[in-house]
Formats: sequence, structure tokens, C-alpha cells
Amino acid sequence: MSLCIQLDLHKRNVLIVGGGEVAYRKACQFIKEGAHLTVISPEFRDEFSNMDAVLIKRRYRRHDCKAFFYVYAASDDKEVNAFAVRDANENNILCGCAMAAVKGSASSMVSFDEGGILCAVSTCGQYPLLNACLKDDIQEFLHMRYGGKVRLLSRLRAHTAALPYAKEKKNRLLKALTYLNRGDLLFLSQAVSIGKAMILAFHGVSDSQQVHRLYERCERFAHDDPHRAYGFCFLSEKICDDLHGKVMTANQMLSFLKELQISDITVCPMLLEEGRYYQTIAALCAKEHIACKKPLLSDEKSVHRILEFYVHTYQRDDQLLFVTHDTFSLEAMLRLKKLACRFSDVSVCPCSQIPDLKKDIPVTILPFVMLMGHHASCDILYGTESIQQKLHRRGYKTTIVETAVFDQKIVQQLYEAMCKEEAIN
Repeated sequence: MSLCIQLDLHKRNVLIVGGGEVAYRKACQFIKEGAHLTVISPEFRDEFSNMDAVLIKRRYRRHDCKAFFYVYAASDDKEVNAFAVRDANENNILCGCAMAAVKGSASSMVSFDEGGILCAVSTCGQYPLLNACLKDDIQEFLHMRYGGKVRLLSRLRAHTAALPYAKEKKNRLLKALTYLNRGDLLFLSQAVSIGKAMILAFHGVSDSQQVHRLYERCERFAHDDPHRAYGFCFLSEKICDDLHGKVMTANQMLSFLKELQISDITVCPMLLEEGRYYQTIAALCAKEHIACKKPLLSDEKSVHRILEFYVHTYQRDDQLLFVTHDTFSLEAMLRLKKLACRFSDVSVCPCSQIPDLKKDIPVTILPFVMLMGHHASCDILYGTESIQQKLHRRGYKTTIVETAVFDQKIVQQLYEAMCKEEAIN
């Protein structure tokens, strides 16, 4: 049995016995750790001449180890290594050996630091060449799973330590933070640093690639607007459950912000209309006394700018047909159709209907959804394809553009304008 202990060798006296390739490699590691290094050997590799170490050109002698904190035997001679290790053990000095057959009181392991996580791995001398492979695999896993988390958790830990909570409550908060992903930790870390938070509240998508893109988009928002932190949550608890907690619900995100004592919070419902999910988040915000914005389609100016952006981006010599979900409210549909009439050759219809279109002009069909999530793929895109087939039978040339409102740059422009307006007011 053995116990793994991390040694601090900074300014400690360390002795290496041997002057070959293995000894040189260990010498580089010890110097990197800040050790005061001495090397004893009858012969030295040329590289030792440029090393910040005391070189003693002779064989190891009894009691040479007495002035040292740690001894490492790395000679090519097994008997020399065994003698140095035995001498160190007799003098109660920590020692290790490059040869598996010679057992010292300490064993070296392949170690690495990945984003603040210090790891060491060893095959216990059974197959040393495997150590490097294990190190690469573990390091890749840690980078993918925990990259940057330690630094962010360290910031949040320092912030939590200063909060006026009992020790038990602080520990519960710190434990809960441990299970969050990097994107949410980055958001909370920025929120405690800046003191202002903007939450983008979506219905939700279960596609992990879409979720990854949302985290990337929030990072870009935060980069472009350094005066507030940007994060997102899903309003559908079922979708959050399907994602196994990879994305927070609105309740969870607001709870974390509240416990971290962030009071300047604005919620932007990333919804197209004031439906059931908007009523839910609006009620939650009212209960917590948090500012809640209106959905995009409730503001005619925003809707006009969205349609204008689509027309400029996608319309050439064709006509545009925006297809909405069948559950779109009559009020929202009428508002959208009214604004669409301001543009030439632009129409709107739910996915179960086909509007009157001009003959002999190609049609570009655009799903009018916030995100390409479950409803878009299962309902609207299916309905869009059905509309395309019917138009084909009527002789129209059609193209479907699988895009979503949130994928467009106009969304960021709208919220930037909103933030500027808030700053002025």
C-alpha cells in the first residue's frame, strides 16, 4: 500500500545520483519546481553543463545524502542506485529510484497541471511506457470536461467566502456550484465581478450542439457588452431534465444569482409572443422583483427590423414566405402579417396553410422560429416541407432555408439597442 503526497520542493535541497539521460530529465523537473539541485556522478551528459545545479564529478559515497531533503537515484548502475537508496533510508531521508527493482521510500509519478487540476499517474513500475499514454488520455478528458472550471470556481469561492451566510449555507452553495458546467460558471463569475446580469430565457432545445452554440453566443454578447454578464436558461423543465441538468431552468439560475447577491438582473424572454411560457417567466420575475422584457413580437419596431434583416439577407429575385407554428396567437399573426405587407413579395402563414402567392416567381420558405429546436424540427419544418410539396404541385420553384431568428445578427443588434436605451434612461 502507498499514500500519494504532493511535495513542495521549492528551495529544498535535492540530490540526484547519476548523470545520464534519465537523471537529466529528472533534474529538469526538479529545477522547474524550484529545488536547489546537486548531482553526483562520475560522468555527465553535455546538457548538464548549462544547468543551474551543483555538479560533483565522482561516485556516490556513504552519507552524501545527509544534507538533502530528497534523494533520487538515477544511475545506470543498479548497485549504485541500491546503495544510495539504502543510505537515504538509513538516514530517514525521502528517496526514490528510476529502477523499479530498487524500492525507495517515495515513487515518482507522471504529473501534469490541466487548468488548475494537478494530476499524477503511475503503473507502479509494471509498465512505465504506458504512463505517458495514460497522462495524454486523462489530460484530454479533463480539458474537455473541466477546462477552465477550477479558475471560475476559485473566483466564486472567494466571493462566497465574503457573503454574510452561515458556514452550512456557504458549503451548500459551493457544493451546488461544483456541478455546474463551464458556461454557467463563466456567467456567474462575470455576474459577481460586474454586478449586472442579463438572462436570455428560451423555451428550450434538446440538441447538445444547439446548447453549445448558445453558450458561445452568450460569450460573444459578454465580449461585445462588457458592462453586464450574459447567460441563458430554458423555461421547459422537461427539456432541462432530458439534458440531464446541462442547462439550468429559470428558477435555478435566478436562485444562484440571488444567493450570490446579484440584484441587478434583467430577464429577456427569447420568445416570439406572449404565450404560456412568457406568462410563466413574467410571473416568476414579478415574484422576485426582477425586470422582465417583452417578447420580440410585442414590439412593432423590433419585428420590422427582423423582417427587414431577413429581406435584405435572403430575398433576391424571389418572394419570401415566413412559416410560423400553428399555435401562434391570432394577435401575433395579424401583427406579423401587417408588418410583412410593408415589404414587396413577403408573406406569412402558419405551417398548416398556404397563402396566395405570385405566379412565376420562385419562393424562399423561412421557418419563423426562435431556435431550431424540437418544435422547429418536428412541427414547423415538417409543415414547411408539406407546404413546399404543395407549391411544387402548383408549379412553384421553392427553396427552404433552415434558419432561426436567434441565429441572425439582428437579435444581438436589437438587444444592444435596448441596452443603450436603458443606459440613457
